Amino acid sequence: MQPDTSVPGSSTVEFSVEGGLATVRMNRPDAHNAINAAMAAELYEAAMRCANDPAIRAVLLLGNGKSFSVGGDLKVFANTKESELPACCAR
Repeated sequence: MQPDTSVPGSSTVEFSVEGGLATVRMNRPDAHNAINAAMAAELYEAAMRCANDPAIRAVLLLGNGKSFSVGGDLKVFANTKESELPACCAR
């Protein structure tokens, strides 16, 4: 499967559509696909593309590497001032 290169600046999420199936693949295997701000934005973009494309009938969410995802990237939380965390985590 080739990533859809029309996703601007995509580096942490690969996206493709084939036969009504959208495949969204998290691509930070070195960090066990921990979700940082860049990945969160790219996952949101992929979700919006899926929601707005009537040809997509199903979505397959995968993670590259050994782990699907470990959740939020703790380095982001550790390196962010407590007062800035709500804005950092909000969409």
